[in-house]
Amino acid sequence: MKYRLFILLFLSITFLPAISYSESNVDLKEESNKSGKQDETPAAGVEEDIEEIIVTATRTETPVSQLADSVTIVSREQIEQQKATTIFEALRSVPGLNLLKSGSIGRQTNVTIRGSRAEHVLVMIDGVQVNSPTQGFFNFQNLTTDNIERIEVVRGPQSTLYGSDAMAGLVNIVTRKGRGKPKFSIRSEFGTLERTYTESISSSGSIKKFNYSVDVARIDSDGRGADDDYDKTNISSRFGYEFNEKIDFKTSMRYNDSMVAIDDGAFKQDPNRSSQNEDFNMSAIFNQSLTDWWSHQLKFSFADSDLISIDRANPGTAETTNSRSRFNTQIYTGDWQHTLKYKDIDTFVFGFEFEDQEAANGNFEKVLINRGWYFQNQLKLWDRFFLNAGVRVDDNNTFGKDVNPKLSIAYHLKETDTKFKANYGKGFRGPTLNELFFPNFGNSTLQPEESESYDLGFEQYLLKDKLFFGVTYFNNRFSNLIDSVDSTATNIGFVRTEGIEAEAVIKPFEGLTVRGTFTKTNTRDIAKKELRRQPRKQGSININYGFLDKFNINVDDTIVGNFREGTNGGGITPKGRPKIRTNTGVHKLDAALSYDYSEHLQVYTRAENVLDIQYDEILGFRSAGARFFFGIKLSM
Repeated sequence: MKYRLFILLFLSITFLPAISYSESNVDLKEESNKSGKQDETPAAGVEEDIEEIIVTATRTETPVSQLADSVTIVSREQIEQQKATTIFEALRSVPGLNLLKSGSIGRQTNVTIRGSRAEHVLVMIDGVQVNSPTQGFFNFQNLTTDNIERIEVVRGPQSTLYGSDAMAGLVNIVTRKGRGKPKFSIRSEFGTLERTYTESISSSGSIKKFNYSVDVARIDSDGRGADDDYDKTNISSRFGYEFNEKIDFKTSMRYNDSMVAIDDGAFKQDPNRSSQNEDFNMSAIFNQSLTDWWSHQLKFSFADSDLISIDRANPGTAETTNSRSRFNTQIYTGDWQHTLKYKDIDTFVFGFEFEDQEAANGNFEKVLINRGWYFQNQLKLWDRFFLNAGVRVDDNNTFGKDVNPKLSIAYHLKETDTKFKANYGKGFRGPTLNELFFPNFGNSTLQPEESESYDLGFEQYLLKDKLFFGVTYFNNRFSNLIDSVDSTATNIGFVRTEGIEAEAVIKPFEGLTVRGTFTKTNTRDIAKKELRRQPRKQGSININYGFLDKFNINVDDTIVGNFREGTNGGGITPKGRPKIRTNTGVHKLDAALSYDYSEHLQVYTRAENVLDIQYDEILGFRSAGARFFFGIKLSM
């Protein structure tokens, strides 16, 4: 197998820190002091009040307080408190997001933002764009929280900086950076009803100028019923080296090998159908400060996905033949970014991105080439007024040029600690390789899908930041959407979405944090009908309480309203049953309890769907009932 070399590399590097540590004369106390508070772990339930910095929204390190964009950061602390094992579960409480999963663990999982399609959400892992070159969207089914530092979500069009696919927003998953003296941990978890076993081993730390984090994890699950298994092996790592104060290099890698049994469709179980995925993503980034005001970054990334679908003939039916298909895709990306700064007032970013997308199976082998030039100016005046203006020009070898501007304005009224914000921007999504070239479906004359969006809102802090709430109104216009007409991909679709996002955070006393979100979305297509699988209302409440310096309890309640189902919202007709046009929605209550026996040992339990409510996030694919998990984590 072509990835054996990478696996061997990962395993060998796992032992490198221990060897280097044993052979070096590093004063660990001194090294720990250098890392400062970054290496300290907060007590149970306590979240450190540190100014949040985000890079994804502007391509530069920018405090969230200075951004006009609607952003959400899911931190490592929140993930640990929830004991969330998948990125999908960690994203449930983010406002504006609609999450859809085809059944239990390991099945197709997609995310939409503000009424968009899944293809309109760009997903990156450490800056590596991982949306499928053939399907257009990213499938979250195999993405777990192992070795994840944080998740950055930016809502609203981001094509000005990141090009195609970022029409409605983006999700960037960031791998953990090693800090402090080398640490090792082992985690084991068992879950009922589906007999799910999870094991992981990880190590992270820093030695002088070198930092690292490595994690190897395994999941085995019997699934909801017979012939419903899911197995996955995941390896992730991040390595960095600081040559001096002006030059550093970092690289990250993530490998996944999984197998899952799947059905033929809604209400159509198949005991002999399965899907095998092998994915590998890597990035290498070189940073250099040329002067006090000029720095540049050179990045190379690679994403490879190998999908094999197997469907054996079902005994006792008219089926007599087996089917097997294979699809392999690659994305090669090179990016050269320059950042110019004038004091603490103005930051100008410009760069060039080259992307090569390739796909091959037994029917076709095609390549897409895209070149993008991006420019952005960040202006900061009086520490109150913040303006971002940018534009990007993309040149594609199939549809030609596409230009997308964006303007963002924020004003911080310090007297009341209120931030007012507004955004306007355009976005686009280029046709996928399937939409362009797939036999008997593709159309090589397709043009990009387009979006025009704006949002307005405010954020308010009160009682010395113990209370926060914010409200944002958004309005999107998606045009030139690609749909199938007479089995041929055609630019015909048009959609409008608008709505309100609201969120609040309350910290009444030390150890207790209450978060609440609410999203209302109105959608209309070209026929003035509501979009399918887009709920009008959804919300969540998360309560986290850490007490006695050892215990932490987390309760997460998510409610999603009903929505239309079936092709064009026309419903689905199960065998022997009347047509179903409406999905009644989701009510999911989860809870987690952890106990730190010592600084080296933690035991925990978590429960999913505590109320044992039956629901389908996608009609015809039943989600799991009540499930209970028990775990132990040993740290050294």
